[in-house]
Amino acid sequence: ACVAIQALGEIGDDSSIDILVKSLWWVESNPWDHDYYLPAAEESVFALASIGTERAIDELIRFLNESPSIQQQFHSEQIHNLIRFIIIEKLQEMDVNRSIDVLIDRLGDVHIKVRAAAACALGHFRADGAVEPLTELLNRGPLHETDLPRKDFDATHEEIDGEWVKKIVEDDRIQSAIALGKIANRDSSEDLIKALNDEYHLIRVGAAQGLVYFVDDCSGWPTELTKPLSLAFHQDESEDVRKYSRIALTKIITKTFYNWSQKSEVFGFLAEATADKIFDEHVLDTNLSEGLKWLSEHGYR
Repeated sequence: ACVAIQALGEIGDDSSIDILVKSLWWVESNPWDHDYYLPAAEESVFALASIGTERAIDELIRFLNESPSIQQQFHSEQIHNLIRFIIIEKLQEMDVNRSIDVLIDRLGDVHIKVRAAAACALGHFRADGAVEPLTELLNRGPLHETDLPRKDFDATHEEIDGEWVKKIVEDDRIQSAIALGKIANRDSSEDLIKALNDEYHLIRVGAAQGLVYFVDDCSGWPTELTKPLSLAFHQDESEDVRKYSRIALTKIITKTFYNWSQKSEVFGFLAEATADKIFDEHVLDTNLSEGLKWLSEHGYR
């Protein structure tokens, strides 16, 4: 059956959509372990995405929106979460912005990877309507054992020598920080600055990455970001945080030379940057040139 489904996707005939929808929702029970499985769902997702018509995409959105979460801690739950994860990736890949409302709903999903994928997609779409739920997710703080449903507990813990040990897994918050940076709503700057000082270095990395996008796309002049980015650049123990903070500062510095109409803010920033030694010899000779090279390679210059 899976080979036939793959063939239907390769042919791309939209007359096969009804068959593919049935195979997407096809459930087989397994009475031996009280579980059930979705034997053709993954291939059906790829086939429908390959066909890519409005109806095919609508069926993917419908599955993401309507398929019930699986409560048992069995293999079926892993498959179901994987299918929804793949659908979100495909919707992002195909630029299906009419999926935004459903993606916003998935920010409250029971599974951390699905929440993370939804946040990533919303950042891709620059979905301004997602700012509030993304901010709530970012500001939720770290997941603690007493706050976790079983699904998130399994995602954020691993068993070592018979004991559950907490892993630093904050994928949903990381992606929320990056997404807020891409959306670049001015109200998000304070939350990104707060995340730049999070206790977990991967959240700080996500915030710094988000701020790289933010300084590009935000309206006005991001003067409130120069001090926290400078502190992160000079003081953070994480090399990645320092790297992305440097890139964000480099973008701001580059903007100063193309925004002379805002003279007071430009000169104020240059004075602050000099005081914070952003313009020291090492930055000018090495880091700034690296940042400008990055800008050129990514089409910003």
